[in-house]
Order: sequence, then structure tokens, then C-alpha cells
Amino acid sequence: MMKMRFPLMAAVTGVLLGSTGSALWFHHCFRPENSGKIHTRQFPVMGTLGRITIYGMEAQKASEAMEEAQKVFYHVQKLCSVFDRESPLSRINESAAEKPVTCPEELFTLLEECSAGYIFSGGAFDAAIRPLMLLWGFYRKRNTLPSEKELEKTLAVTGWNKVVLDRKARTVFFRKKGISLDLGGVAKGYALDQAAAVLQKTGVKKFVLDLGGNLLCRNENESDAPFRIGIRSPEKPGKISETIFLRNGAVATSGSYERYVIIGGKRYSHIMDPRTGKPVEETRSVTVMTRRGIDSDIFSTAIFVLGKVPPGLPPGTKVWFTGGAVERGRVKHRRTDGTVERVRVKHRRTGGTVEWP
Repeated sequence: MMKMRFPLMAAVTGVLLGSTGSALWFHHCFRPENSGKIHTRQFPVMGTLGRITIYGMEAQKASEAMEEAQKVFYHVQKLCSVFDRESPLSRINESAAEKPVTCPEELFTLLEECSAGYIFSGGAFDAAIRPLMLLWGFYRKRNTLPSEKELEKTLAVTGWNKVVLDRKARTVFFRKKGISLDLGGVAKGYALDQAAAVLQKTGVKKFVLDLGGNLLCRNENESDAPFRIGIRSPEKPGKISETIFLRNGAVATSGSYERYVIIGGKRYSHIMDPRTGKPVEETRSVTVMTRRGIDSDIFSTAIFVLGKVPPGLPPGTKVWFTGGAVERGRVKHRRTDGTVERVRVKHRRTGGTVEWP
């Protein structure tokens, strides 16, 4: 059983609105004199609902800009789909264990981002996790838990350390037969970055992109108030655990309540620990705010699996844990001037939320 996310965005004041299936609620927060006209388009894409909102632009120009951004989302969906057998990613999954497979430059760059995420997280983020997703029934339903023998066999063909990227030849090779990639942990964030670049190139100065709760906001008008985003409580559906504010950047949430399977009457999260081969159970929800959409995607997954904030996050990154266990302790944080300080994870709790730093 899978739960799809359909966020609701509305021009309201004083309240946060959203569907119960979305980990983040968003609402427009602005001074009325600076808001201008609001243009919105929504559409199904990448297994969720996409939404583009543009502010203060003439209707025809806004429509043309939204059309171009929407094309970007569909393009990334085609590039990264594991369900379309003709997609570049499917061709890699099909043949890369037999011989190196040449892939498009764009996809290769995305795979390099996956490699960097794997190294940064010590293997907590792993795009070569599709065999585990198949085993646990996220593509095809199963009614029993995987046996230890099945887990052992599947772990043998899981892991980015078995993937070889050759930048010069632009090829991908799998060291073992049975390895396959799933870019669900990066595709939405990457698509947000690419669509944002298109909108900015067309002259759009204020907009919000939403892919199933993965958000990217841009606002060049410093006199406007920032966008207001609510983090959903995992324990109390329909309730907000924390409200955060964002002017220029991206935010993503990894949650155990968004997509799952039910086996033997128990719910198991779709977020796997690649090191154990089992769904993560201790963490309930992690929200990450970063400059880039792809970083918010990768870091939210990695931190969800780790249950703690790893050292080395880019300056300006913020993390919120909502519900579940959080490991206490000090982490290194690099200032923008290049110096390094040690800071403690703040345990400021508001409705069960822990904020870092």
C-alpha cells in the first residue's frame, strides 16, 4: 500500500493549509501592495502533484513561463523513470552489469550528485537501493516479511560502492548482476532546481515550485515577507509541529508516514537503511532547508537514516526533526568565512520538533 502526497497551496492569511497527505504546508505570505497578480498551474508528474505559482507577472508571460517549467518536470520524469523501459535510467539498469553503458550528460551529472551524497553520508543515502525497494514490496505488493536469507541476498546487490562511473567515457557500470538504481531520492529536488533556472531565465522574479511537498522558493523583492511553511506533525495528522520561513531556497521532508507498505498488519516506511536492508523505524520526520533543491532531497534522506546531523553540511543549512529519536551531541559546522566551529544540536522543542543549528 502506497500513500500519495497531494499538497494544497492557497492564498490565505493567518493560517496554514494543506492536504493531510503532505509533509509540508505552504501559504503565501506577503505585503498586499507588493503581491501583484498570482498565477498557478498544477499537474500530475513524477508520481505526485506538481504546482507552479508565479507572482506579479502579466498573465500571458506567466503562462508561457509555467509551460516551460512544466516541460522541465516532464523531462526529468522521463530521464529518471524506472517504470518506462525506454528511459535512459531503465536502459542503465537493464544493461550496465553486462558492459559499461553510455548515458546522457545530464543523467551522468545527476549520478555524480548521487555519488557525492553517498560519500558524504557514509552510505546512508544510496541511489543503488532499488533491489531493496523491490524486496520490500514498494513496486509489487507482498504479504510476508523478507527472510534473513532474502535480505542477505539482496544486500549483496545493493550499494553505490558497486557502481562505477567513468566521467571521461561518460559510462556507468555495475560490478554485479542484479544491481539497479532508483533516483526517487534526488529526482524531485533536481527537477526543482532545473525548473527554477528556466523561470529565472525567462525573467520571473518571484515564484514557488512544489513537487509533492518538495518546495523551492525564489523572491528577489527584499521588501516582501518570506514564504511561510508549516511542518506537519507525524503524530497528529492535520496539525503543524513547526512553522518555518523561506525567501530563497528549497525545503524537503523525509517522513515515515508519507509512503509505506503494510505487511502483517504493521506499517513499514519506504525509507530504507541501505546498511541493514530494513526500513528505518526510529526517525519519524526530517525536514531540511538548503539553497539547492537537490541538496534538500539528499540531506533529508541521509539525516532521516542516520538519525543525526552529520558534519560538513553547507553553510545556511537548517534541519528539523519531528517526532522519533534524535541522537544528541556536537557536530562541526563550517562558517561562511571558512572557519570551523563546534555547535550542539539545539533541543528546542515545539510540538515535538528539534531544530538544528
